[in-house]
Amino acid sequence: MSVVHHDLLSKIVSCVIASTKIKHLYIPNEEVPEIRPNLHLFLYGSIGSFKSQLCKRMAEKCGVIPINTPTKAVMLGSVDKTDKELIFPEVWDSRNNILVLDEYYVESHDRPGRKLLNDFLSIMETMEYRKKFGYSITKPIMKKDKYDESLYLRLTKKGITSKTRFSFVINTMIDVDNSDMKEIDALISRCTTLRFFPDRTEIMNVMRGKSKMFTIEDIKAPEQFVVNEESYNKIMDLVENSKIPNGLVSRRIGDLCRYYAVTQKYDEDFFKQILELDEP
Repeated sequence: MSVVHHDLLSKIVSCVIASTKIKHLYIPNEEVPEIRPNLHLFLYGSIGSFKSQLCKRMAEKCGVIPINTPTKAVMLGSVDKTDKELIFPEVWDSRNNILVLDEYYVESHDRPGRKLLNDFLSIMETMEYRKKFGYSITKPIMKKDKYDESLYLRLTKKGITSKTRFSFVINTMIDVDNSDMKEIDALISRCTTLRFFPDRTEIMNVMRGKSKMFTIEDIKAPEQFVVNEESYNKIMDLVENSKIPNGLVSRRIGDLCRYYAVTQKYDEDFFKQILELDEP
């Protein structure tokens, strides 16, 4: 486990934002030739560690508003009881962009919260979902993204069906390393997890304007990218020789392919730093 600081934090954040512009990512694997291109980010740390400030800056950079109350209706859509019109889901409205959850919190006894988190976990991996409604609708809806027609939202009497693509950015005070919820472990596995524990000197330097906690850089990512076999094998060797838990191996191979696609280069030192975030 590694605590992240300015340079690594800045690069990761910039890559997460840039990954939202990639439509297709191909790898030399016959079983799974195409993987999701978008990176997810999970921020965990102490109070006053600038996590919310980072979320706010990322949201401003991408022109979105952070969500503080991620209800099922807000995240997955709903039908208004009065006029029977669709309330569009955030997971659709956030396509080709980031979806920011600030101050996210769920407890083990919160069954609705854990159910919603399970819905998140599925969508984060497949970028597809279905939801049934208990109310009838006034008219069917079929929407396609104007930049990528493979992304769509369909509303029928049976409910919503959607294929979307976005990067989750989640800020929490949950002690993720000591949580007894398997859903949190699954969330960590799908994200680059950054632990924020700045010391007093770092905090005071930021508050005095002597240093910055992070810097968001513009990275121009390609619309599609093919990971060549040589680089793919290097990534697999790097992960195999790391100390990360076995349960993270396949997901981190995918994440390093995503970082590779964004930066368009095999950066072994950077990739090792990513892996060190998950090492005991």
